[in-house]
Amino acid sequence: MGKIKVLAAVFNNPNAVFKAGETLSGYLQVEFSEPMKIKNIHLLIHGAATVNFREDNDGSGGYSSYHQYVNHPVFLYGNERGESKEAVLHPAGQFKYPFTHKLASDLPSTFEGAYGWVRYFVKATVEIPWHFNQKTTRAFSVVGSLDLNNEPDLLKPIQVESDKEMKFLFFKQGSISATFSLNRRGYVAGEVVQINAAITNNSSRKIKHTRVDFHQQIAYHATWSGLAAGRQKTQWSSHHLAFIKKGEVNAHSTQIWENELIQIPALPPSRLGSCDFIDINYILTLKIRPAGSSTSLQIPIEIVIGTVPLKNLFSPPPSKEREEKAESASRAALAERPLPPYPGNAPPPTYAESVFGSVQFEDYDEDANKQQLFQYTPYYTYYICDNT
Repeated sequence: MGKIKVLAAVFNNPNAVFKAGETLSGYLQVEFSEPMKIKNIHLLIHGAATVNFREDNDGSGGYSSYHQYVNHPVFLYGNERGESKEAVLHPAGQFKYPFTHKLASDLPSTFEGAYGWVRYFVKATVEIPWHFNQKTTRAFSVVGSLDLNNEPDLLKPIQVESDKEMKFLFFKQGSISATFSLNRRGYVAGEVVQINAAITNNSSRKIKHTRVDFHQQIAYHATWSGLAAGRQKTQWSSHHLAFIKKGEVNAHSTQIWENELIQIPALPPSRLGSCDFIDINYILTLKIRPAGSSTSLQIPIEIVIGTVPLKNLFSPPPSKEREEKAESASRAALAERPLPPYPGNAPPPTYAESVFGSVQFEDYDEDANKQQLFQYTPYYTYYICDNT
C-alpha cells in the first residue's frame, strides 16, 4: 500500500457481533511509514438486505428486492466531503481512530442464503489526491430481537396425528397411523427439542424405517425487473440440519419414540423483523416409509427459533460444567464479552459461529472499477444450557 503499511477496522467486540439497539464501536487502525498527503480518512457503516434470482438464463431480466437499513458515514481525519479540497499532511506512525454508531432496535439479524442476504459491514477509505484510494472492508454480525415470551402460544404442547391407507393394486392392506408431539414450539439456539411419537402399523406390510428430519426452509420474495416489471415471485431454498432415524416396524405392531433429542445449532432466528421479503421457517418432520412404497407418511411441525428464551425453562449448570459443554459444542466460539442478563433463570447467551460456517461476498470498488472478494463468518446468540 505504499506509505500506508496498515489499514484495518477493529471492533471492540472480538467476534464482531452486536445486538440490534446496541452501540457499534471500534476503531480504525492506520500505520503510515512516512508523512503522506491525503484528503481525509473516513468510513461508511452500511447494512442492507437483498434478494436476487432469475427465472431463466437468457439475461432478459430478473427478480430482485432491496432495502437499506443503515448507511452512516463517519469522518475520522482531514476534510469532510464538500469542504476544502486541499490535501492535508498526515504524520508518520501508528494511529487509532475510534468510531461509534447506535444501531436501530428493529434491525433484522444477519442472514446468508442461496438467493439473498442481510449483511452489515464497515468500509474505511483513505482518500489520496491523484492516486487510487486505499480501502478496507470488514463485515459484522447483527442479532435481531425475537423474544419468545411475547408469544405465549409457543409454550403450549403440540400434537399432530395422521394416517395412510395401504394398498397393492386394488387390494387394501390396512393402514398406518402416527402421532407426533413436542412439549412446546419455542426454542433458542443451544436448546434441545424433545421428540415424542407413536407409529402404529395396522397393515400387512412392514414399515422400512421411521425418521425425524430438521430443516430450515427459506422463502425469498422479489419483483420482476425486466420488461413488464412489477410481477411478484417467490423462490425457495432448504437446508437439512439434523435427523434421527429408527428401524423397521413389523406388520401389526407399534413403535414408540420417547424424549428423543435434537439440538438446535447456531442459526438465524425464525423471523427477520423489518425485512419482509425473506421468510425463515424451521420444520421438524416425522417420516414413515413403508416397504415397497414410493411415498411416505409425513407429519410436519413448525417450531420458532428466537433470540430471547422462554422464562423459567433453564437450569444453568455449574460454571465448570458450562465451560466443558462450551468446549465440546460443535462450531461454538464463545464471546469474551457476555450479553446483558435475560429474563427468568436462563443463562446468559454467548456468541457462536453460524452452523453454515464462513461465507464470501463481493464489494464493488468504484475507484479500481472492480469487485473485491471478502470472507466472514456470521455469529448468533447461543445458550449453553441444561434443559434436557
